[in-house]
Amino acid sequence: MAGNQRNHRLLVLVAETRTTYEALARRINKAGEKYELELTYGRSAVAQWIAGHTPHPPVQQVIAHALSDKLNREIHPGDIWPQDNQGSQGAVQSATLDSMDRRTVLRLLVIGLGSVAIEGPTDQLANAAEGIGKADPAGIGVLRAGIAHCRRLDDCFGAQAATRSALAQRQLVSTLLGQANNEAIERQLNAADAELAQLLGWLAFDLDDPETAIGYFKQGVSAASRADDEPLGGYLLAYRGISKKTIWKSSEGVA
Repeated sequence: MAGNQRNHRLLVLVAETRTTYEALARRINKAGEKYELELTYGRSAVAQWIAGHTPHPPVQQVIAHALSDKLNREIHPGDIWPQDNQGSQGAVQSATLDSMDRRTVLRLLVIGLGSVAIEGPTDQLANAAEGIGKADPAGIGVLRAGIAHCRRLDDCFGAQAATRSALAQRQLVSTLLGQANNEAIERQLNAADAELAQLLGWLAFDLDDPETAIGYFKQGVSAASRADDEPLGGYLLAYRGISKKTIWKSSEGVA
C-alpha cells in the first residue's frame, strides 16, 4: 500500500466533474445498480482511489460509467487504470464466478460467511485456529489471502459488505496470537492484526464514523509496534490524524 502512486488520471477527471468526493461516491453507488451491485462507498473511497488504491473489476467499470454520465462523454476503465485493463469486456468477465477457479470461489464464500461462524464458535473454527497457531509461515499466507479478499469485498460491494468479514478475520488473528509460541510467527500475526485494524479503520471512516476509525487506528499502531513494522505504524498514524481532523472540522461546523 505504501508503494501506491497517486492516480493523476483519476484526479483530473474528478476535478473536471466539479463535485465533492461524497457526491461522486453517491453517483458511483447509484451507477452500481445497473451492474446489480449494492455499493456503499463514501468520500474516503474516492480519496483512496486517487491516492493509488486500485479497485477491482467490476467496480472499475462502475466508476468509469459514473464519470461518463457526469462528464457527458465515454470514459473506459483503461483511461483511468491503463496498466490494469486490456479491454472493458475482459474486465467484466474477470469478475464473474464462471471465470474463477473453484478454490477462489470457495475462499470468497468462506470469508464472506466467516462472521456467521464467529457469532457461534464451531469446532471447525477452533481446530483451524489451533492448527495455524502451530504452523509455519505458510499459515500466515492463508491469513494474508483472507485480508486481501476482505479488501476485494470492499472494492466490489462497499464498506458494509467488507466490515463483517474483516471483523471475523481479526477475531481469528486474536485467537491465534493467544496460541502463538514462536516469535517470528507472533510478529507476523501482529502485522496482520495491524493491517486488519487499518482496514477496519478505513471502513469505519468510509461509513462516516471517524470516532470508531480512530479507535481502530490506535489499536493498529500498537500492533504495528509489536510487529516492529515502522512504515505500517506511520501509515496508521497518518490515517488517525485524518480522522481526528474530520471530527474537528465537523465540530467546528456545528459550532
